[in-house]
Amino acid sequence: MKKIFAIGIAAALALSMLAGCGEGGDNNNTAPTLSGVPETATVMVGEEWNALEGVTATDKEDGDLTSKIEVSARGLTFTGGKTTPTEPNESRGYQVRYSVKDSGGKESEEEFCTLYVKQAAAELVNVYKADFSDINPKYDWAEGNEGEGNNHWWSLTNKKEGTKASATLKEGQLEVDVTDRNGAGDGELMLTRNFEDLAVGRYKFAVWAKSSENVEINMIAELNENSLKEEFKNQGDETWKKRNLGGGKYNNPETNDMKLGAEYKVYALDFEITEDLLQGNQAEVLFRVGLGVGNNPNAFKADFEKITIWKTTGSNTETDLFSLNSSTGTGGLTIDHLWENAEGTLAYDATEQAVKLDITKYNTKDGIWTIVTKAPLAGATIEAGKKYGIEVEMKAT
Repeated sequence: MKKIFAIGIAAALALSMLAGCGEGGDNNNTAPTLSGVPETATVMVGEEWNALEGVTATDKEDGDLTSKIEVSARGLTFTGGKTTPTEPNESRGYQVRYSVKDSGGKESEEEFCTLYVKQAAAELVNVYKADFSDINPKYDWAEGNEGEGNNHWWSLTNKKEGTKASATLKEGQLEVDVTDRNGAGDGELMLTRNFEDLAVGRYKFAVWAKSSENVEINMIAELNENSLKEEFKNQGDETWKKRNLGGGKYNNPETNDMKLGAEYKVYALDFEITEDLLQGNQAEVLFRVGLGVGNNPNAFKADFEKITIWKTTGSNTETDLFSLNSSTGTGGLTIDHLWENAEGTLAYDATEQAVKLDITKYNTKDGIWTIVTKAPLAGATIEAGKKYGIEVEMKAT
Protein backbone atom coordinates (compact mmCIF):
# COMPACT_ATOMS: atom_id res chain seq x y z
CA MET A 1 0.00 0.00 0.00
CA LYS A 2 2.83 2.35 0.84
CA LYS A 3 4.48 1.57 -2.49
CA ILE A 4 1.34 2.48 -4.44
CA PHE A 5 0.94 5.70 -2.42
CA ALA A 6 4.56 6.68 -3.07
CA ILE A 7 4.14 6.08 -6.78
CA GLY A 8 0.99 8.19 -6.72
CA ILE A 9 2.80 11.08 -5.07
CA ALA A 10 5.72 10.83 -7.54
CA ALA A 11 3.32 10.89 -10.44
CA ALA A 12 1.53 13.92 -9.01
CA LEU A 13 4.83 15.74 -8.54
CA ALA A 14 5.86 14.96 -12.12
CA LEU A 15 2.56 16.28 -13.45
CA SER A 16 2.98 19.40 -11.33
CA MET A 17 6.47 19.99 -12.72
CA LEU A 18 5.30 19.47 -16.29
CA ALA A 19 2.43 21.88 -15.75
CA GLY A 20 4.88 24.43 -14.38
CA CYS A 21 7.04 24.14 -17.49
CA GLY A 22 4.04 24.48 -19.74
CA GLU A 23 2.78 27.59 -17.99
CA GLY A 24 5.97 29.60 -17.62
CA GLY A 25 8.93 27.95 -19.45
CA ASP A 26 8.44 29.46 -22.96
CA ASN A 27 7.67 32.86 -21.52
CA ASN A 28 11.06 32.95 -19.85
CA ASN A 29 12.92 32.01 -23.05
CA THR A 30 14.19 35.11 -24.86
CA ALA A 31 14.52 35.13 -28.65
CA PRO A 32 18.04 35.11 -30.13
CA THR A 33 19.37 38.24 -31.83
CA LEU A 34 21.30 38.78 -35.07
CA SER A 35 23.99 41.39 -35.58
CA GLY A 36 26.23 42.43 -38.45
CA VAL A 37 23.70 41.78 -41.24
CA PRO A 38 24.60 44.28 -44.02
CA GLU A 39 21.83 46.32 -45.62
CA THR A 40 23.29 45.77 -49.09
CA ALA A 41 26.10 43.83 -50.75
CA THR A 42 27.43 43.72 -54.32
CA VAL A 43 29.20 40.92 -56.21
CA MET A 44 29.97 40.08 -59.83
CA VAL A 45 28.32 37.20 -61.69
CA GLY A 46 30.30 34.02 -60.98
CA GLU A 47 31.86 35.47 -57.83
CA GLU A 48 31.32 33.64 -54.54
CA TRP A 49 29.63 35.62 -51.78
CA ASN A 50 29.74 34.65 -48.12
CA ALA A 51 26.50 35.89 -46.59
CA LEU A 52 27.68 35.01 -43.08
CA GLU A 53 30.90 37.02 -43.11
CA GLY A 54 30.80 39.36 -40.10
CA VAL A 55 27.33 38.15 -39.04
CA THR A 56 26.80 36.73 -35.55
CA ALA A 57 23.91 35.44 -33.46
CA THR A 58 23.60 35.28 -29.67
CA ASP A 59 21.02 34.05 -27.21
CA LYS A 60 20.59 34.77 -23.49
CA GLU A 61 20.09 31.10 -22.66
CA ASP A 62 22.21 29.36 -25.34
CA GLY A 63 25.03 31.86 -25.83
CA ASP A 64 26.69 31.89 -29.28
CA LEU A 65 24.33 30.64 -32.02
CA THR A 66 26.34 31.92 -35.01
CA SER A 67 26.74 28.39 -36.40
CA LYS A 68 22.93 28.02 -36.45
CA ILE A 69 22.21 31.04 -38.68
CA GLU A 70 20.21 30.20 -41.81
CA VAL A 71 20.20 32.30 -44.99
CA SER A 72 17.92 31.98 -48.01
CA ALA A 73 16.86 33.94 -51.06
CA ARG A 74 14.62 33.23 -54.01
CA GLY A 75 16.79 32.46 -57.03
CA LEU A 76 19.96 31.69 -55.04
CA THR A 77 21.34 28.46 -53.56
CA PHE A 78 23.36 28.68 -50.34
CA THR A 79 25.82 26.10 -49.02
CA GLY A 80 27.35 26.91 -45.68
CA GLY A 81 26.14 30.48 -46.04
CA LYS A 82 27.91 30.91 -49.40
CA THR A 83 26.42 31.37 -52.86
CA THR A 84 27.74 31.98 -56.37
CA PRO A 85 25.17 33.90 -58.45
CA THR A 86 24.98 32.94 -62.13
CA GLU A 87 22.62 35.71 -63.27
CA PRO A 88 22.90 39.50 -62.88
CA ASN A 89 20.33 41.31 -60.76
CA GLU A 90 21.30 44.96 -60.48
CA SER A 91 17.90 46.60 -60.74
CA ARG A 92 16.07 44.97 -57.83
CA GLY A 93 18.67 42.77 -56.19
CA TYR A 94 18.13 39.49 -54.37
CA GLN A 95 16.45 39.74 -50.96
CA VAL A 96 18.52 37.53 -48.66
CA ARG A 97 16.71 36.43 -45.46
CA TYR A 98 18.60 35.80 -42.22
CA SER A 99 17.14 33.87 -39.26
CA VAL A 100 18.24 31.70 -36.32
CA LYS A 101 16.44 29.50 -33.77
CA ASP A 102 17.50 28.72 -30.20
CA SER A 103 17.34 25.32 -28.50
CA GLY A 104 13.81 26.10 -27.31
CA GLY A 105 12.61 26.66 -30.88
CA LYS A 106 12.28 30.43 -30.54
CA GLU A 107 13.23 32.31 -33.72
CA SER A 108 14.93 35.69 -34.06
CA GLU A 109 13.35 38.60 -35.87
CA GLU A 110 13.98 38.35 -39.61
CA GLU A 111 16.68 40.53 -41.10
CA PHE A 112 17.35 41.11 -44.78
CA CYS A 113 20.25 42.07 -47.03
CA THR A 114 19.75 43.20 -50.65
CA LEU A 115 22.39 41.49 -52.79
CA TYR A 116 23.09 43.25 -56.10
CA VAL A 117 24.77 41.05 -58.69
CA LYS A 118 26.62 42.97 -61.39
CA GLN A 119 27.59 41.90 -64.85
CA ALA A 120 29.55 44.80 -66.28
CA ALA A 121 28.99 45.17 -69.99
CA ALA A 122 31.80 44.61 -72.44
CA GLU A 123 29.57 45.97 -75.20
CA LEU A 124 26.54 48.22 -75.55
CA VAL A 125 24.48 46.99 -78.49
CA ASN A 126 22.08 49.50 -80.01
CA VAL A 127 18.57 48.01 -80.19
CA TYR A 128 16.81 51.15 -81.40
CA LYS A 129 17.70 54.72 -82.32
CA ALA A 130 15.61 57.65 -83.52
CA ASP A 131 17.60 60.81 -84.22
CA PHE A 132 14.65 62.32 -86.12
CA SER A 133 16.92 63.27 -89.03
CA ASP A 134 14.47 61.57 -91.43
CA ILE A 135 11.33 63.67 -91.64
CA ASN A 136 9.65 61.15 -93.98
CA PRO A 137 10.06 57.80 -92.19
CA LYS A 138 8.39 54.71 -93.61
CA TYR A 139 5.11 53.63 -92.13
CA ASP A 140 5.00 50.61 -89.83
CA TRP A 141 1.97 48.61 -90.94
CA ALA A 142 1.94 46.36 -87.89
CA GLU A 143 -1.46 46.14 -86.23
CA GLY A 144 -2.21 49.26 -84.20
CA ASN A 145 0.59 51.36 -85.67
CA GLU A 146 -1.09 52.56 -88.87
CA GLY A 147 -0.52 56.24 -89.48
CA GLU A 148 2.03 56.77 -86.69
CA GLY A 149 5.11 56.60 -88.90
CA ASN A 150 5.38 60.36 -89.29
CA ASN A 151 6.80 60.68 -85.76
CA HIS A 152 8.96 57.55 -85.97
CA TRP A 153 6.03 55.81 -84.23
CA TRP A 154 6.34 57.86 -81.06
CA SER A 155 2.85 58.94 -80.03
CA LEU A 156 1.86 61.86 -77.85
CA THR A 157 -0.72 60.25 -75.57
CA ASN A 158 -3.19 62.74 -74.12
CA LYS A 159 -5.68 61.19 -71.70
CA LYS A 160 -7.27 64.35 -70.27
CA GLU A 161 -10.03 66.18 -72.05
CA GLY A 162 -9.24 69.87 -72.51
CA THR A 163 -5.47 69.41 -72.60
CA LYS A 164 -3.99 70.90 -75.78
CA ALA A 165 -0.70 69.45 -76.98
CA SER A 166 0.84 68.28 -80.25
CA ALA A 167 3.96 66.48 -81.48
CA THR A 168 5.57 67.63 -84.73
CA LEU A 169 8.50 65.97 -86.49
CA LYS A 170 11.11 68.48 -87.60
CA GLU A 171 14.52 67.84 -89.08
CA GLY A 172 16.69 66.59 -86.22
CA GLN A 173 14.05 66.79 -83.49
CA LEU A 174 10.59 65.82 -82.36
CA GLU A 175 8.90 68.92 -80.97
CA VAL A 176 6.20 68.55 -78.31
CA ASP A 177 4.22 71.78 -77.98
CA VAL A 178 1.98 71.99 -74.91
CA THR A 179 -0.23 75.07 -75.12
CA ASP A 180 -2.61 74.14 -72.29
CA ARG A 181 -1.66 71.35 -69.90
CA ASN A 182 -5.00 71.85 -68.15
CA GLY A 183 -3.76 70.11 -65.02
CA ALA A 184 -2.88 66.87 -66.83
CA GLY A 185 -1.07 64.73 -64.29
CA ASP A 186 1.47 61.95 -64.30
CA GLY A 187 0.36 59.27 -66.75
CA GLU A 188 -2.06 61.57 -68.62
CA LEU A 189 0.35 63.38 -70.95
CA MET A 190 3.15 61.16 -72.31
CA LEU A 191 5.38 60.43 -75.28
CA THR A 192 5.05 56.68 -75.86
CA ARG A 193 6.15 53.85 -78.13
CA ASN A 194 5.61 50.09 -77.88
CA PHE A 195 8.18 47.36 -78.66
CA GLU A 196 7.00 43.76 -78.93
CA ASP A 197 10.11 41.59 -79.12
CA LEU A 198 12.67 42.51 -76.47
CA ALA A 199 14.65 39.54 -75.18
CA VAL A 200 15.83 38.80 -71.65
CA GLY A 201 18.71 41.09 -70.68
CA ARG A 202 19.81 44.43 -69.28
CA TYR A 203 18.90 47.64 -71.13
CA LYS A 204 19.40 51.40 -71.09
CA PHE A 205 16.59 53.69 -72.32
CA ALA A 206 17.90 57.19 -73.05
CA VAL A 207 16.48 60.45 -74.40
CA TRP A 208 18.24 63.69 -75.39
CA ALA A 209 15.91 66.60 -74.67
CA LYS A 210 15.54 70.28 -73.77
CA SER A 211 12.65 72.62 -73.02
CA SER A 212 11.63 76.26 -73.23
CA GLU A 213 10.72 76.09 -69.53
CA ASN A 214 11.92 74.06 -66.56
CA VAL A 215 9.95 70.87 -67.11
CA GLU A 216 10.08 67.68 -65.04
CA ILE A 217 9.84 64.37 -66.85
CA ASN A 218 9.71 60.74 -65.82
CA MET A 219 10.79 57.67 -67.76
CA ILE A 220 9.14 54.26 -67.52
CA ALA A 221 9.69 50.94 -69.28
CA GLU A 222 6.36 49.19 -68.74
CA LEU A 223 6.14 45.43 -69.30
CA ASN A 224 2.82 44.42 -70.85
CA GLU A 225 0.86 42.31 -68.36
CA ASN A 226 0.30 39.67 -71.06
CA SER A 227 4.07 39.09 -71.07
CA LEU A 228 4.01 38.13 -67.38
CA LYS A 229 3.72 34.61 -66.07
CA GLU A 230 0.23 33.83 -64.79
CA GLU A 231 1.41 33.67 -61.17
CA PHE A 232 2.34 37.37 -61.25
CA LYS A 233 -0.89 38.70 -62.78
CA ASN A 234 -3.86 40.34 -61.02
CA GLN A 235 -1.95 41.18 -57.85
CA GLY A 236 -2.43 44.94 -57.85
CA ASP A 237 0.67 46.84 -56.68
CA GLU A 238 2.80 43.67 -56.69
CA THR A 239 2.01 43.11 -60.37
CA TRP A 240 2.84 46.75 -61.17
CA LYS A 241 6.20 46.49 -59.38
CA LYS A 242 7.13 43.65 -61.72
CA ARG A 243 5.80 45.45 -64.81
CA ASN A 244 7.55 48.73 -63.99
CA LEU A 245 10.99 47.56 -65.13
CA GLY A 246 13.83 49.31 -63.33
CA GLY A 247 11.38 51.05 -61.01
CA GLY A 248 11.05 54.03 -63.36
CA LYS A 249 13.09 57.24 -63.19
CA TYR A 250 11.56 60.32 -61.58
CA ASN A 251 12.83 63.78 -60.72
CA ASN A 252 14.83 64.08 -57.51
CA PRO A 253 13.97 67.50 -56.01
CA GLU A 254 17.43 67.72 -54.39
CA THR A 255 19.32 67.28 -57.67
CA ASN A 256 16.63 68.00 -60.31
CA ASP A 257 18.22 65.24 -62.38
CA MET A 258 15.06 64.71 -64.44
CA LYS A 259 14.23 68.36 -65.13
CA LEU A 260 14.60 69.63 -68.71
CA GLY A 261 16.46 72.89 -69.22
CA ALA A 262 17.43 75.22 -72.07
CA GLU A 263 20.29 72.99 -73.30
CA TYR A 264 20.12 69.43 -74.60
CA LYS A 265 20.96 66.85 -71.95
CA VAL A 266 20.74 63.05 -71.82
CA TYR A 267 18.29 61.38 -69.42
CA ALA A 268 18.53 57.61 -68.93
CA LEU A 269 16.72 54.70 -67.30
CA ASP A 270 18.47 51.36 -66.69
CA PHE A 271 16.20 48.33 -66.52
CA GLU A 272 16.30 44.56 -66.73
CA ILE A 273 14.03 41.92 -68.27
CA THR A 274 14.46 38.66 -66.35
CA GLU A 275 13.50 35.17 -67.46
CA ASP A 276 11.60 34.45 -64.24
CA LEU A 277 9.03 37.14 -65.14
CA LEU A 278 8.18 36.16 -68.71
CA GLN A 279 5.43 33.97 -70.10
CA GLY A 280 7.52 33.29 -73.22
CA ASN A 281 10.91 34.20 -74.67
CA GLN A 282 10.10 37.77 -75.72
CA ALA A 283 8.73 40.76 -73.82
CA GLU A 284 6.36 43.47 -74.99
CA VAL A 285 7.43 46.76 -73.44
CA LEU A 286 5.82 50.21 -73.57
CA PHE A 287 8.30 53.08 -73.23
CA ARG A 288 6.91 56.26 -71.69
CA VAL A 289 8.29 59.76 -71.23
CA GLY A 290 5.86 61.49 -68.88
CA LEU A 291 5.33 65.25 -69.35
CA GLY A 292 2.20 65.70 -67.24
CA VAL A 293 3.91 66.22 -63.91
CA GLY A 294 2.00 68.33 -61.40
CA ASN A 295 4.77 70.92 -60.94
CA ASN A 296 5.14 71.62 -64.65
CA PRO A 297 4.03 74.92 -66.20
CA ASN A 298 0.76 75.13 -68.08
CA ALA A 299 2.47 75.85 -71.40
CA PHE A 300 5.90 74.78 -72.64
CA LYS A 301 7.72 73.41 -75.65
CA ALA A 302 9.95 70.32 -75.26
CA ASP A 303 12.32 69.17 -78.01
CA PHE A 304 13.60 65.59 -78.28
CA GLU A 305 16.79 65.30 -80.31
CA LYS A 306 17.36 61.57 -79.97
CA ILE A 307 15.80 58.51 -78.32
CA THR A 308 17.74 55.27 -77.98
CA ILE A 309 17.50 51.79 -76.45
CA TRP A 310 20.69 49.84 -75.75
CA LYS A 311 21.26 46.28 -74.59
CA THR A 312 24.32 45.41 -72.54
CA THR A 313 26.12 42.18 -73.42
CA GLY A 314 29.19 40.33 -72.28
CA SER A 315 30.93 40.46 -68.93
CA ASN A 316 34.03 41.96 -67.40
CA THR A 317 36.32 41.15 -64.56
CA GLU A 318 36.00 43.87 -61.92
CA THR A 319 39.04 44.74 -59.83
CA ASP A 320 39.28 47.21 -56.94
CA LEU A 321 42.25 49.46 -57.69
CA PHE A 322 41.97 51.48 -54.48
CA SER A 323 41.62 50.44 -50.88
CA LEU A 324 40.09 53.44 -49.19
CA ASN A 325 39.95 53.22 -45.41
CA SER A 326 41.37 54.91 -42.35
CA SER A 327 44.66 52.99 -42.62
CA THR A 328 45.29 53.56 -46.34
CA GLY A 329 44.02 57.14 -46.43
CA THR A 330 43.46 58.39 -49.98
CA GLY A 331 44.80 55.19 -51.54
CA GLY A 332 47.08 57.17 -53.84
CA LEU A 333 44.44 59.66 -54.98
CA THR A 334 46.03 63.13 -55.15
CA ILE A 335 45.23 66.66 -56.29
CA ASP A 336 47.11 67.15 -59.55
CA HIS A 337 46.16 70.66 -60.68
CA LEU A 338 44.46 73.75 -59.27
CA TRP A 339 43.47 76.37 -61.84
CA GLU A 340 42.01 79.88 -61.73
CA ASN A 341 42.53 80.50 -57.99
CA ALA A 342 40.83 77.29 -56.89
CA GLU A 343 42.00 75.70 -53.64
CA GLY A 344 41.13 72.42 -51.96
CA THR A 345 42.30 69.56 -49.79
CA LEU A 346 41.97 65.83 -50.15
CA ALA A 347 41.68 63.45 -47.18
CA TYR A 348 39.96 60.28 -46.06
CA ASP A 349 36.70 60.96 -44.20
CA ALA A 350 35.96 58.20 -41.68
CA THR A 351 32.32 59.28 -41.28
CA GLU A 352 31.60 59.08 -45.01
CA GLN A 353 34.02 56.16 -45.46
CA ALA A 354 35.26 57.86 -48.59
CA VAL A 355 37.91 60.26 -49.83
CA LYS A 356 36.59 63.80 -49.43
CA LEU A 357 37.62 66.74 -51.60
CA ASP A 358 37.05 69.89 -49.56
CA ILE A 359 36.88 72.87 -51.94
CA THR A 360 37.96 75.88 -49.88
CA LYS A 361 38.23 78.55 -52.59
CA TYR A 362 37.17 79.08 -56.17
CA ASN A 363 36.73 81.87 -58.72
CA THR A 364 33.33 83.52 -58.28
CA LYS A 365 33.81 86.35 -60.80
CA ASP A 366 34.63 85.00 -64.24
CA GLY A 367 36.44 82.27 -66.10
CA ILE A 368 36.44 78.56 -65.36
CA TRP A 369 37.98 77.22 -62.17
CA THR A 370 39.13 73.61 -62.06
CA ILE A 371 40.45 71.06 -59.59
CA VAL A 372 41.94 67.90 -61.09
CA THR A 373 42.59 64.78 -59.05
CA LYS A 374 44.89 61.99 -60.21
CA ALA A 375 44.42 58.28 -59.54
CA PRO A 376 47.36 55.94 -60.23
CA LEU A 377 46.51 52.54 -61.69
CA ALA A 378 48.65 50.72 -59.19
CA GLY A 379 49.10 47.06 -60.03
CA ALA A 380 46.87 47.19 -63.11
CA THR A 381 48.09 45.41 -66.24
CA ILE A 382 46.80 46.82 -69.53
CA GLU A 383 46.59 44.18 -72.26
CA ALA A 384 46.17 44.73 -75.98
CA GLY A 385 42.82 43.77 -77.46
CA LYS A 386 40.88 44.16 -74.21
CA LYS A 387 38.46 46.91 -73.24
CA TYR A 388 38.73 48.77 -69.97
CA GLY A 389 36.47 51.05 -68.00
CA ILE A 390 36.71 52.84 -64.70
CA GLU A 391 33.75 53.12 -62.35
CA VAL A 392 33.76 55.92 -59.82
CA GLU A 393 31.03 56.51 -57.25
CA MET A 394 30.71 60.19 -56.29
CA LYS A 395 28.36 62.56 -54.55
CA ALA A 396 28.49 66.26 -53.76
CA THR A 397 26.90 68.73 -51.38
